[in-house]
Order: sequence, then structure tokens, then C-alpha cells
Amino acid sequence: MIFLSLLPGIFLLVYGKITKQMGMADGLIVLAGGCFLLPWEVLLWIFWSFLFASVYAVVLLIQKRGT
Repeated sequence: MIFLSLLPGIFLLVYGKITKQMGMADGLIVLAGGCFLLPWEVLLWIFWSFLFASVYAVVLLIQKRGT
């Protein structure tokens, strides 16, 4: 069961290494979270983090502080 929790973190680490579009810290944080959370909780955690980042990006665009 713990291997399923670690898969998203491993995927993000590999994706970041291949594409250089994501930092190592993102994958390491998700990997560390996978040690303590269930697989569905890790995916929910990733979903909420992307949602909050999107909302923050929209706020920056509205304020004309981002591109």
C-alpha cells in the first residue's frame, strides 16, 4: 500500500528530471507526503495544491503582476 502512495512522488521526480519544468523539491515533498498518507489522500493533496496555484495565478494575472 505504501508503494502506491509513493508513486506520485516518484512520477514527479522522474518528470522533473526529464523535462526540467518542475523542481526536485516538488517531487520530494510529494514523496515525503506519500510516506504518511494513503494513496487517495496524496492525489487529493496534489489536486488541491494545483487548484490553489491556479487561483493564485489568476489573481496575479488580474492584478497585471504576472505574465
